[in-house]
Amino acid sequence: MSKGSGIKQSQLYLMFTTKYGHNHQDPLNIALYAYGCELLPDIGYNYTKYRCWSASTLAHNTVTVDSSDAEFKGSAVHGGNIEVFDIDDKTLQIVKANQNAAYDIKGEYSRELWRIDTGRNLEDAGYIVDLFRVFGGASHEYSLNYDANHNARMVVEGARKMTDHPLIPVDVPVVRPDKASDRGDAKGHYYAYIYPENVQKAHFDSDRYNVVASSFNEKGEIIAGLHIHGFMQDDDQELLVCDVPSLRATRLYGTSMDSNDEAEKYRMPKMIVRRAGEKLASLFIHVLEPVDPCHPAQIQKIQAVKGPKNNDGTNDVVLIISYGDTKDYILRLSKSDSFSMEDLRIEGKRGFIREVNGKVMKMVLSGGTLLQKGDVKLTGSGHRKGIIQSVMRKATGSPYNAFVTADLVPFDGKGRTLIIRLPDGHTYGYMIEGIKKVDTLAHIVIANSEPGFEIDETGNSTLMFYPFTKAYGVVTYTVDETVVYNR
Repeated sequence: MSKGSGIKQSQLYLMFTTKYGHNHQDPLNIALYAYGCELLPDIGYNYTKYRCWSASTLAHNTVTVDSSDAEFKGSAVHGGNIEVFDIDDKTLQIVKANQNAAYDIKGEYSRELWRIDTGRNLEDAGYIVDLFRVFGGASHEYSLNYDANHNARMVVEGARKMTDHPLIPVDVPVVRPDKASDRGDAKGHYYAYIYPENVQKAHFDSDRYNVVASSFNEKGEIIAGLHIHGFMQDDDQELLVCDVPSLRATRLYGTSMDSNDEAEKYRMPKMIVRRAGEKLASLFIHVLEPVDPCHPAQIQKIQAVKGPKNNDGTNDVVLIISYGDTKDYILRLSKSDSFSMEDLRIEGKRGFIREVNGKVMKMVLSGGTLLQKGDVKLTGSGHRKGIIQSVMRKATGSPYNAFVTADLVPFDGKGRTLIIRLPDGHTYGYMIEGIKKVDTLAHIVIANSEPGFEIDETGNSTLMFYPFTKAYGVVTYTVDETVVYNR
């Protein structure tokens, strides 16, 4: 998801790629570039003694489960599954994916990102709502790297005190790596815990925290930053800050500086949010606001309202984000279908409301039937699903690439994202070019892409490209209608 152009362009990536070789253990990793800096970096490949660190799950901007790397075996090798890709609106873009097979937890491992434009100016990067849900396992560690390419720091605002909190007990005689193929020996602990240093735990009295990260040029001047607003799920949750290898020399200068001596010179800040418990259910909620000297922080207040409770013990997400004369309402229901609060009501899964000086100026309803604030009401057709009967491919002589269904889509789907689910559970996303009605069937025509699979007369679905997998069963589709109100 991107905004703007040129050096001031901002970009947000969510990774859930296949693992067919040259792999990092990075399920649902994100990267964020804004104001000329890679604020949330994926530190990348190298052949120094930190190679194993850079490939570990903890080295990425994701969640580590049970103090171990994600493992990509069996079905997990095929990567994650797209669930939502809604980028039509200029103010609000949403993407969601899951990678449930990354860990053997038999539960949920999903991430949903809302990219929100504040409308300050064309170069403004806005803010991001990051919702990471994990169910299963006994420990969850949400972590973010910060700016591997510059001198940088992270400060926990409002902390009552900071105390040393090493990830490995100090009396454990760890062995550090000295070459690319060596990951070190943590004597029974997770090997990636060897690399974070100067680990400190933040102590505070509030149920939320604010981490301010800053990047500096060679003169020591701030050139960019990131404000990270987070919420405590319970009193046992821990917030840690530390520094870790950044591989800056390799990143900036390539193989000529890809050496142990150069790798040893540079480190970057990192934050880790930890939870532990039996059959753990975590919903990590963070609001990320990029800043620079020309675009200082806008967010003044974030109110978290407890939404309906889910079976796993977590609550649905209701956030009210205030800045200047504006209030943004973020409504994300997971298992529930409706929520009401004062003069606000949603029936559906996702809703966004923007008020300016108390007046509703914008509403977005995705996959729902009703969004209302006061007298302003928005209605939609909601979440549609059906069965795919056959596939049309131009490669085999069809006039266009399309999916054929008898379950008619009751709205104009042009520009929407069609999610196809194969019998083995894997999903693929396609942009809809249009819907053609042919007798009693609908041809959902897709834009600028190849279906990639066929359904034969026996019901087998076969991928036409690597890895050429086959599965027998029903192929289904889902598509959300998104409706928008602008004053």
